[in-house]
Formats: sequence, structure tokens, C-alpha cells
Amino acid sequence: MQFSDEALAFLRDVPAVPFCPLTSEGAARATEDLWTRAPLAEAMGLVVLNDTNDSNHYCLVTRGPAAGAVMFVPHDDSAAFAFPSLEALRDVMVRAAALGTEIWDIEPAAPVPHADQPPLRDHIRAILAGDRADAANSIGMLMPLLDPEDIGTLRLVASDHDFLVREIAARFMAGAPRPSQMPVLEVLVTDRYPQVQRPAAAARRALGHAL
Repeated sequence: MQFSDEALAFLRDVPAVPFCPLTSEGAARATEDLWTRAPLAEAMGLVVLNDTNDSNHYCLVTRGPAAGAVMFVPHDDSAAFAFPSLEALRDVMVRAAALGTEIWDIEPAAPVPHADQPPLRDHIRAILAGDRADAANSIGMLMPLLDPEDIGTLRLVASDHDFLVREIAARFMAGAPRPSQMPVLEVLVTDRYPQVQRPAAAARRALGHAL
């Protein structure tokens, strides 16, 4: 397995504490194991970067429209966006090392819209149209990279038949509320599932609209 120069430099330079980076050989072994267990990880080219002996890993996306972003892959939950780039992850780990912060106390970065939106938008829409079994996991990792003003895509995600996907849309808008989202939020606050209603209502309140 070949790694980019950027990934190799990251593994070499990131502080050992608290990150616990793998060697390139260890990263290759851990990545192959992850791909065996999780087909979606292989599809996104997730490369395992560290091992803190708790089966929770930071992984670099190397394939698809989210390539370059870093995901957090826990052993007991779905993978989620963590940092927009290796550079951002390294900067956070350098600060954590200086402050003595434990790795489990590090918060993910605020989502940043991906620089190249059309491929990301098209990929999200293709996932929704394909009705894939892993759609919620895929959408959950990709949504934080979407432009919050992309109402067309948000409306598609928010109207999906799977309430987990609709919840992702509601949570995304709660974290990045925009006035243009109000028509979508008006629908989600009436969803039959409370886990969809609550973040939609929070986004609505953030925009100055009381229930």
C-alpha cells in the first residue's frame, strides 16, 4: 500500500502524544484490516493514521469528493467528519501536546464547505438515488463538507425515506443555520421522529423563529 508524501510527513511529524501515530507499515496493516471489516472505508479510501489502543482511529479520506478530509472512526458508532485536512489535524495535535490535552478531550473542527462543491453535491445525490444500505453513514461523513446554501441538495437529504438521513440534514442545519433553509426546516419540524424534529427546531430558533 502506497501513501502520499503528505500522509507520510504527517505520520512522521505529528506529536506522538497525544496522537499515537502509526508507522507507515502499521498504517498499512490497520488500513487493510479496516477495509476488510468496512466496505465503505475502502470505497472512501480511509487510511488509518493512529492507534490509541481503544479501536478509535483518525482516518484520512483518499478517494472520492471528500479526499483530503479527516474522519474519526470510533469502534462503537458511525464514522464522522473530524478535520478538513491533515494540516488542521496536525495543528490541533501540536496545541494538545503543548497543553497536555488528552486525545479523547479534543473536539472536532467546525465543518468547512469543501472547495470543490459540484462533485460533492453530485456524489451525495447519487447516494440518495441509489438507495444504498450504507447511505446514512456515507451522507453523515459528507454532509459537513456541503455548502449550507445548497438548498436543492439539502431538500433531497431532508426528504429521504430514511429518518436517519433526515436527522443528518436537520443536525447539519442546526450547526450551520441559514435563512434560505427555512422552507426545509418547516417540513422537518413536523417530522414524526423526535430526533429529526429537535435539531430542526433548534435551527429554526437560531434563525429567530419560535415554535
